[in-house]
Amino acid sequence: MTTLLDHRSTTAPCASAHFPGLLPRAVRADADSLTWESFLEAYAPGAGIRLGSWHATPARNDLTEYHATIAAGDRIWSLRESTTGPLAAATAMLHATGTCVEITGLHQQRVGTQTVMLVEVECDGRRAWGLGIDDAADRAGVVALLNALDRAA
Repeated sequence: MTTLLDHRSTTAPCASAHFPGLLPRAVRADADSLTWESFLEAYAPGAGIRLGSWHATPARNDLTEYHATIAAGDRIWSLRESTTGPLAAATAMLHATGTCVEITGLHQQRVGTQTVMLVEVECDGRRAWGLGIDDAADRAGVVALLNALDRAA
């Protein structure tokens, strides 16, 4: 059985065939024209800012405490934030490293046991979408955010 991440063993003509529902309008044309491998290279480059560890623990007042290790180039940060959700935590963590980013779009689909997240960000006046795929929705969203940030740079 071919999984969403097993892009080399599929014969699907385009990336959009891997998604059960419609994608955001700004991403749809690329998904319709690119192969799965090309789509992954474009929307999930994974080369710039990287997520190492990521975990969450319940905190007081309906908050969650998030812990992450984020790397960019030769710098590595170990960060902690208490927020209402994983994307708010990741955004606050990025702000703590000096990277100002705003989430302007969000799209999520389930494909089997995996969560596929597309996150659009704005950074320094540039907007870009990024892709994250993981068994854990929190991690998929954070990876998508970091990939979008890489693409906006």
